[in-house]
Amino acid sequence: MSYTQGSISSVRAWIPATANRLQRKQLVVRRHTRPLDWFGHRLLLGGAALGCYMIHGAYQLYDGRPEDLLWACHLAAALIGAGLLAASPAVNAVGTLWLCAGVPLWLLDLAGGAPFYPTSCLTHLVGLAVGLYACTRLGVPRGAWWMALAGLLALIGLSRALTPARANVNVAFAIYPGWETYFPSHPVYLMAMMLLAAVHFLVTGLILRHWLGLKREENP
Repeated sequence: MSYTQGSISSVRAWIPATANRLQRKQLVVRRHTRPLDWFGHRLLLGGAALGCYMIHGAYQLYDGRPEDLLWACHLAAALIGAGLLAASPAVNAVGTLWLCAGVPLWLLDLAGGAPFYPTSCLTHLVGLAVGLYACTRLGVPRGAWWMALAGLLALIGLSRALTPARANVNVAFAIYPGWETYFPSHPVYLMAMMLLAAVHFLVTGLILRHWLGLKREENP
């Protein structure tokens, strides 16, 4: 009887000890595999986003429109790719905020009869999807909205310096067609657009920080 009781006591002591060892092993495995998995995902997704920009850029160069490479929506995909490769929340957030504003405008432009280039889907749709996912892993900095605005202003200046006026890349030269009756001049139009962009970046940044911040807690 004493032998049986001793065996039962040994088994009872062995079960929780074994469970604790298994839990510790699982924690060690998670600590070693999660960062490695995310590192691989960063390289893959970052390369994909940059690849989208390069494919669209090659198409534009082949079609004789090199200036279109500087449109904010296309460059946004490149920023998202660079942000992932560098593990930079700020760079990724700027690209994502640009596309959050640019994709609806692109769709409205297409609905109004603008020409459709198939490779634009890569920079707009694939780029936005990758950027939003990256926000769940990298986060969204508090100052992302003003970084996006400052970057957009710099890009407009660069577009004015490097691209022809006829292309009106990033509306750097003229009021967007159809809006001329609402604004007395291009500077007034540009100031209004930058004000709207600032509000959009601020609100969208707050939404992304709240929604994607919750996602990060679920996927540490």
